[in-house]
Amino acid sequence: MNIVEEYFWQADMAFQSNRLNESCQYICQAIEHLDQPKLTLEQLELLWTVIPKVITHHTRSIERLVHHHQSMPIETEEDQADRCWKFIHCFDENLIQGKNDIDHIHLHRLQADLYLQLSYVSRQ
Repeated sequence: MNIVEEYFWQADMAFQSNRLNESCQYICQAIEHLDQPKLTLEQLELLWTVIPKVITHHTRSIERLVHHHQSMPIETEEDQADRCWKFIHCFDENLIQGKNDIDHIHLHRLQADLYLQLSYVSRQ
């Protein structure tokens, strides 16, 4: 198991334990260490699953600030937006090349679902 696979494995374990922030940190580390040309289907699926939750979490943070005047979260809004953009870019970059036909169709469905979720969350 290389370092990228290790980070994605840790991200998946954290995500399944409902530790979203920890999962996101592992994915960010994996992306930074990405030396292989393509992510696996499982890694892309994890990215696809995490992105809308990060955006939803970001939306809740903003709502909390506006409605309850609580102190600013440790992570700034800009950091959260940068993280989401990094995830989306990584997902898109790995979507096209080097996939067999079934994976390719599956990934395009995931991409369509992802953008549908993003547009839904952004309208809320």
